[in-house]
Amino acid sequence: IDTVKIEIPEGYEVEYKPADINLSTGFTNYASSIKIDGNYIYYYRLIEITAGRYPGSKYKEYTDFSEAVYKADRERVVLRKTD
Repeated sequence: IDTVKIEIPEGYEVEYKPADINLSTGFTNYASSIKIDGNYIYYYRLIEITAGRYPGSKYKEYTDFSEAVYKADRERVVLRKTD
């Protein structure tokens, strides 16, 4: 679990923030969300991988999950100058 608090610089506002994401498979979970509260951006991220042995037929599901997490982790908040 990761939580990050970022102060929005004076003279800027949030123009775009990514949508909340929740991904789940039989052996993995991922969630991320971004909340704006006043002059702060709060980023929350959770990833869980359940230990165990899984059949080779689940490999594609796992790689698809990994790719989705990779894309989600690279989403960006866009700030716009207000002055």
